[in-house]
Amino acid sequence: MTPTLITIVEGHGEVSAVPVLIRRLATECDRPDLQVPPPIRCPKSKVVRPDGLDERELSRALELAARKLPSRQQGAILVLLDADESCPRDLADKIKELARRRHGHLTVGVVLAKW
Repeated sequence: MTPTLITIVEGHGEVSAVPVLIRRLATECDRPDLQVPPPIRCPKSKVVRPDGLDERELSRALELAARKLPSRQQGAILVLLDADESCPRDLADKIKELARRRHGHLTVGVVLAKW
């Protein structure tokens, strides 16, 4: 079975750029068979509120991503967001904890960019 990486991104630019980037990286790592379907777009404003993480919105995106995986043995989910004013470590920990609680059987990675 072909491995699949489902991505959750926040912006329109990432929707088109992330699959290209990941396919390029996969080819460089001798994994040209990695399937990267179009990302699930979930605006950060819906996920991260001033008072903290909106678990409902992120859970919905994670559930959709989980349904798109062919099997948990052959797939993973990658959440890519900008940290902006948030502490990347704290936000990543909250996202990983939510993913573990709701989808502990899946491999979920979190990458947060901070300028």
